[in-house]
Amino acid sequence: MIALADADLERYLQQAYLISKTFATLELYEPATISDTLLALTTTFLGSERGAVLLAKEGRLIVAAATGDRLATTLRRDAADFDDYVQRGVSKFISPQELGRVAPGVAEVSPKGLVVSALRAGDTALGLVIVDRVKAGLTGDADLAFLTLAAGIGSIALTNASAVVNARKLAATLGRESDEKSRIMQELDRQLQTIRMQQAAIQELSLPILQVWKGVIAAPVIGVVDADRGASINDRLLRAVAESDAQSVIVDVTGVAGVDSTVADEFVKVARSLRLLGVRVVMTGIQPDVAAALGASGLQQLSSVKTFSTLEKGLRYCMLESS
Repeated sequence: MIALADADLERYLQQAYLISKTFATLELYEPATISDTLLALTTTFLGSERGAVLLAKEGRLIVAAATGDRLATTLRRDAADFDDYVQRGVSKFISPQELGRVAPGVAEVSPKGLVVSALRAGDTALGLVIVDRVKAGLTGDADLAFLTLAAGIGSIALTNASAVVNARKLAATLGRESDEKSRIMQELDRQLQTIRMQQAAIQELSLPILQVWKGVIAAPVIGVVDADRGASINDRLLRAVAESDAQSVIVDVTGVAGVDSTVADEFVKVARSLRLLGVRVVMTGIQPDVAAALGASGLQQLSSVKTFSTLEKGLRYCMLESS
């Protein structure tokens, strides 16, 4: 569970929403395109003009995307210096001193150090996202939390792209080799199942659960919510409450696409389940159309559920109630 200071929360939520929406919307199946998109988003959000995405290929690291000519040139020569970070799956700030020991060539180009996050699929090392710490403020937990989230979504996109490519190859082979039809169909089903699992993982990443105050957790819901997604949100929040011993849960619906009566029903179910655990339930991001949909779904019957128009107002309420 990510712990963020109040001042960083709003920025993190906005960044998390945008990168989740981008990768959930775009159909990216080429590693180079995925790397370019991932790098553009991370460097933009973190305010850095230099960065790179390294991918593991045939036992070595290659530069799949890079900005900043000197950094790109140096990494093409010294990418192997970062192999240990990839294999260990780390997300961290690399100080100038550490960078000087590990990759002295890169340290000359990036004297303020780097922030990195590994790209992984389970136990498989996929690569590394690197952002140059050219601004002094690039040191906070929110920056590292965002880069870790972005690397997680990028890893899923890379794995998903590989599964799609393999599925297409299998489909082409099916047309040429009818005698292997049964075997190929089974393998195709397996690849499609992998794609579905990766898409489900993206959905899970689009519900970051944040410890925003002592005894208070916030869950910004992003994207489309149907019955399956509603059940998943309900399950994750119940587990998070049990694990964190939270007394208050903020469910922010600002990033939910199209809140109608069906979507509202799912949030009413979530609120009822949380109330059964005895926690304080606060819903934020409530605009007039959302309020109408929630009212029609019976939320007004749950008098103990507090609603606010913004996450900030909901957070202030929980902080006062917890003090």
